[in-house]
Amino acid sequence: MYQQPQPLPGFEGVETFANRVAFGKFIKRMIPLLVFMFLFVVAVLAFVSWYFVRGVLIWVIAVLGAAACCALTVWLKKRQFDGTWRTATLQLSPWGAVLDERHLRIEMPWHAVRAIGAADLMAVVKPPVAFSPATAVAGQAINAATAARPQDGLIGAGAMTLKPGAPAMLRTQVAQNNRGRQVDPASGQPLNAILLAQYDPNWPQGRIGAWIRAYRPDLLS
Repeated sequence: MYQQPQPLPGFEGVETFANRVAFGKFIKRMIPLLVFMFLFVVAVLAFVSWYFVRGVLIWVIAVLGAAACCALTVWLKKRQFDGTWRTATLQLSPWGAVLDERHLRIEMPWHAVRAIGAADLMAVVKPPVAFSPATAVAGQAINAATAARPQDGLIGAGAMTLKPGAPAMLRTQVAQNNRGRQVDPASGQPLNAILLAQYDPNWPQGRIGAWIRAYRPDLLS
């Protein structure tokens, strides 16, 4: 049976790291989606406006309306980001690592960490149906462009828990990701990841790297 290691000097308690990802970096991934949205709304508004006005006013209405839709989307994403990721924390202790954010929590004891490697917290939600081959290709391109790029993370048999009140979209995303994840042979749990650079871009030389060297030096060898 696994026995929790004795706390090591300098690493006895719980150390908390705040999320350092800025909204500017997050929104850059949405640029392809915003461009697609802008062009689509321009086309729809221009078509509708043609029944009521003529000339250049059609395009003025279409462009201003599309710009307003994109601005509203960015504002909503900013609210979502502030409410979810700005308060996210990484907690390291002699027991292991805990990712805690507004809607979910991942608990990963040191002995359950299998590797440090390229990982992403979750992939984007796949739409249940495409209206046409063209929309399917466009959707795949947007998903690929807006998805987070893999970065170093603790990969292991960590338990992911959704908190009460988690949005339905997030629950769908978790269910889809769990179906596609590899399963840890020892525990039978899906392999999850806790990203490290989000809490310290220079984590190998910082306190996060020191914690890992203290309790799982084999991961960095």
